[in-house]
Amino acid sequence: MTERFTRSARRLRRFGLAAAIGVVGIVPIALAAGPASATQSHWQNGCISWKYTPAVCYLSLSTSITNPGSTLTVWGAGYKAYSTVWLSLDPDWQSSQAHNPHFHHNFGLTSVTTDSKGDFSKLVTIPSYALPGGATIEGAGTNPVGGYLHLFAKLFIAKPNRGPVPTTTTVWESAAWASYGHEDSVYFGVDVAPTGGGTGPSSDAVTIDIGGASCVVTLSDGKGSCTIAATALSIGSGNPVTAAFTGDTDFAPSMSTNPVDFAVTAPPFHHHHH
Repeated sequence: MTERFTRSARRLRRFGLAAAIGVVGIVPIALAAGPASATQSHWQNGCISWKYTPAVCYLSLSTSITNPGSTLTVWGAGYKAYSTVWLSLDPDWQSSQAHNPHFHHNFGLTSVTTDSKGDFSKLVTIPSYALPGGATIEGAGTNPVGGYLHLFAKLFIAKPNRGPVPTTTTVWESAAWASYGHEDSVYFGVDVAPTGGGTGPSSDAVTIDIGGASCVVTLSDGKGSCTIAATALSIGSGNPVTAAFTGDTDFAPSMSTNPVDFAVTAPPFHHHHH
């Protein structure tokens, strides 16, 4: 009976390894003193099923890229029902994190108790001092026959956002002049763009000044245009078009520097026949 069960367990473990990596015979610090450490033989470790059914084991994350100090959800399956799983953050040994004193063995994040199916879902917080680079979330627990089950999920810790990104503001006009009384036919526009590329801010209000007149745009992806009243400016040239973006939490302020000028000409003279 034992020999037959052993062969089945081995076969099932091989089957389950397609879903996740089980590591045999490595005991994390958190488990070293656990009751399971004394009596289990090696063939019982890894991803195996209690019954003669395919074993399904996995550890998955709600995101594969995160920042220090942020939270993510860890899902696990294939553990013993109502058992404790220790979650830890391990370095990728090829990366600089291997030399981070916080990660000499691993950083214990939290523990979680599995449900009646041996599954769990847990919100974990990545430490604020975690260094950017590759890392692994490890779930160390017990499989349904009492052996060790260690599952892993890859994680990349990205550098935290360093506040607002610099921007460049430019202005434009649909025509360089209009006749007095028709100034509302010209569109004045603004474009606020991140200097490093990408999409500009949305829903921010920007005032465009046209000489002594002005109009207000609401940005969409950094762009917007508006018009002035038909007789907002008197006849003449030398009305500079400028705009200033005041900034928000994601985008730094900037002022337009590209020279744009607007002129108002006298309206066409009409002969009135009596």
